[in-house]
Amino acid sequence: MLSQRQIRLLAATSIVWALSTACDKFNVPRFSHDPVGGPVAPISVRVVLDQQLENAIFTQPVCDNQLWEGRIAEALAQNIRDAGRTRFKSTQVVAASETAASSQFPADYQVLLRLVNKDFVGKDRTGSTDQYMARIDLDLAATYQAVLPDGTVRTMGEGPLRYSDNVSIFTPRVGQAGGRCLTGGLDGTLAKASRALTDQLFAVVAQLPAGGPTSTAVAGAASSPVGAMAVPQPPGAAPMILRVSLLDDNQNHILEPGEKIGLRVDATNTGAGVITHAPLSLGGTPSLIDAFAQSGAGSQDLGPINPGATKSTVLWGRMPSSLSADRGELTVSVTPSWIDQRGTALASAPVGQTLVAAIRSGGSTIAEGQNVGGRASVSPADHNRLALVVAVRHYRDPWPGGDAKPAADPARLAASLQQKLGVSKDRLMLLEDELANRLDIEEALTRWLPERAGRETVLFVYFVGHTIVDAQTGEVYLVPYDAAPDAPLYRFLPLRRLHSHLNQLDAKLSLVFIDGSMSRVNSTSASTTPSKSKKAATAASPNWQGALDRVSNGKGLIIQFARRESQQPFQAEHFLAGFDGQSDLDQDGQVTVGELLRSLKGQAVTVPLISASSPELSIVLSR
Repeated sequence: MLSQRQIRLLAATSIVWALSTACDKFNVPRFSHDPVGGPVAPISVRVVLDQQLENAIFTQPVCDNQLWEGRIAEALAQNIRDAGRTRFKSTQVVAASETAASSQFPADYQVLLRLVNKDFVGKDRTGSTDQYMARIDLDLAATYQAVLPDGTVRTMGEGPLRYSDNVSIFTPRVGQAGGRCLTGGLDGTLAKASRALTDQLFAVVAQLPAGGPTSTAVAGAASSPVGAMAVPQPPGAAPMILRVSLLDDNQNHILEPGEKIGLRVDATNTGAGVITHAPLSLGGTPSLIDAFAQSGAGSQDLGPINPGATKSTVLWGRMPSSLSADRGELTVSVTPSWIDQRGTALASAPVGQTLVAAIRSGGSTIAEGQNVGGRASVSPADHNRLALVVAVRHYRDPWPGGDAKPAADPARLAASLQQKLGVSKDRLMLLEDELANRLDIEEALTRWLPERAGRETVLFVYFVGHTIVDAQTGEVYLVPYDAAPDAPLYRFLPLRRLHSHLNQLDAKLSLVFIDGSMSRVNSTSASTTPSKSKKAATAASPNWQGALDRVSNGKGLIIQFARRESQQPFQAEHFLAGFDGQSDLDQDGQVTVGELLRSLKGQAVTVPLISASSPELSIVLSR
């Protein structure tokens, strides 16, 4: 019978929110791509966590002097089990104290994980700061063993697993109603570290002979010193993890005509021998290949790369001045060759990653004064205007009624913001579907907007997608691409948190539009379940006010418009109709904030209440 400790470890609560499982082609802002897992290997793997690792925790101070505790073993166990389902015949995770009991579960290979070092330190944090930088370090030592038919084990080799990163963390100093505290940023940081270590671990395990411990390669293997990662490698297996990312000059995640772009390539040697050569090549959409034509990509060689080391390079290029495609693909391939411990020269098939990027075609770029959709252009580009559009029409894990399908697509919505409100294209960020995941919405709010917002800025934030309402408290959450109504609370973006981010900006005026379908959930401390009880009819009303009642520190006014719960779905540009000429009530040729409020009265829930004498009512939005 399993002990309570083993049950707790094997049934660890899932905390993975920052990234999705790897796939052949996957978009995220920054256009990055995770390592692609190989096919299912016909081996069984048992991972054993030593006692020090089993008891290790990270801590950080959070709401109302509480202490967040992140259990490293639970996060690792969850990631190893989840990833193992798609990589190996079977995967088990046990504590060292239960190794004997786990022998009832057969395994071909066993990996002992030992904690070497852990550190999670907040930097530059004051008592009143909710957003701060932190450094996380997590070092493990892995011992790889073959489980022989008689039950004995033979050590094949040892090697390090290391993760280190500087991260931006949001942990509010003040808790929410009901004693809840938002710690999703901390949970996600631990999840990301655990997933990176799991990737490193499985990159080595995947190289073990498929024949299991009866293989002659295993039987003859000698133990190797720590740090060597001495694992027998089948012919053709590449001892490399490849990470690639695209960088665009204005950071709006859209590649535009004439824009400077960059390509970062990180190659990690996961084998025991030195990778002597690793030539790089590009393929895909011609315009993207042409952009890097002068970078010498075809002559780049990332080798040599020592065992466990990572070699990085950044190629710079420029998009062609005329573009016709709306979407492009760039395949980055590296072909490693190396020398194993026996001195044999080996090579593998290319290791490749494919990035998919949004492209603004030359014909769709909106010039100042250009007509869009038959409407008259009324607003020249204004560099004090700033816009963030988050549009999720198709979720990663769809559910009935979850997809929002507006009549106008998000690109056209972004075009209307440019045409009607004078937002220049380099000051508009569009996060659509895969690009609208939680991690990158947060990055847009904490980095992209603060770098561009000033005291004269008028900011437009537009969300198209699904929202959920806590049936008990009325708290509202925005659902990013990589979440669903039955996901844990930390996978969502709380409306209060959006307000908190906007309140830290220096913008003169921020207009927030929430246009999405809605469902109610009954929340618990760890997860949410769609509300299907009769009590749903009398559940708490949506708290659209969120944190806006505290926005009074002189940094500008925030006004939010949300679709009424009883309204039927409408076009994505519904709220923007308030900027049309018919909203110009005094017929002076311009639409002000006051006129916008009056034109949307009865059509949207508007918060907070604005005094009729407020000077912000006279701010001109469009002409």
